[in-house]
Amino acid sequence: MLESGLVQACAECETLEGGSCCGRGLENHYDGYLLLVNLLLGADLPAERRDPRSCYFLGLMGCVLPARHVLCVNYLCRKATDRIDSKELALLRELEGVQLETLFRLHERVRKRVKELENWSDGVVE
Repeated sequence: MLESGLVQACAECETLEGGSCCGRGLENHYDGYLLLVNLLLGADLPAERRDPRSCYFLGLMGCVLPARHVLCVNYLCRKATDRIDSKELALLRELEGVQLETLFRLHERVRKRVKELENWSDGVVE
């Protein structure tokens, strides 16, 4: 993302044009399992929202979460994609797919393990 110029494009949009991608309410798409995955990956969840117009997880340098929701990973506005070389964009999209598949597997494994622990604590043996 850095090499393609996407980081710079998004930073300029956020600081110079008021941003739009990481708007308030996006945090509502994150379930407890995805937040747990982020905690297990060492994320420091913010104590409060930095900007009342932005996503709760938007920090000074972008998203504070290493494991982001599919909406946050997939979305690139036209202004950003127009600035990126088509080969670079194709590579980014390919890497997004790898990231999302990995996140899906991790999310499902954490969800399954939490359910197993809940059943164990309730005395239910499967």
